[in-house]
Amino acid sequence: KIKYLSVALTEHNVKADIPAAKKLFAEWPTPVTMLTEDVGAALPFPGASIDKEFAAAVPDNPVADAYRANRPMPYDAPSTAMAAALYAGRPKEGYFKVSDPGTIAIHDDGRVSFATNPQGKHQQLMLDPAQKDTVLKAYVDLASAKPVIPQRFRPPVKADADKKDDISEKK
Repeated sequence: KIKYLSVALTEHNVKADIPAAKKLFAEWPTPVTMLTEDVGAALPFPGASIDKEFAAAVPDNPVADAYRANRPMPYDAPSTAMAAALYAGRPKEGYFKVSDPGTIAIHDDGRVSFATNPQGKHQQLMLDPAQKDTVLKAYVDLASAKPVIPQRFRPPVKADADKKDDISEKK
């Protein structure tokens, strides 16, 4: 059911388990998009929004609490994982430039390389400077959105009410 895998590649997560990283890119069955630390560093999550938008959406937001607890506020945080998640959820929005197909290789020392190859099933996501403000706005809007409270029961729909009336009349 997975159409593609979007991966936030950082030096830390590759070096934490080089054999696993090699296996992932060699054997993953669907296309893979890779986003590297340089893109996350170029698109830092704006820390000033934590006190502004988050407080308005949910006063006791656990994400905002964790952000504040990490280090003194305000600070902008690299967003490598967030950028990969944004692309995974909205790949057609044009937030990032996408490379031609190729192959991602993990080297024994943990370095990552990408080589274009028309038969490759990997692609690299790159910063699109024209989209920077749009990406940062999407980060803030999505991260600070009010949670949707799931309803236990579906509210009646007019068509359902009409069906009940029809059944009652037939009896």
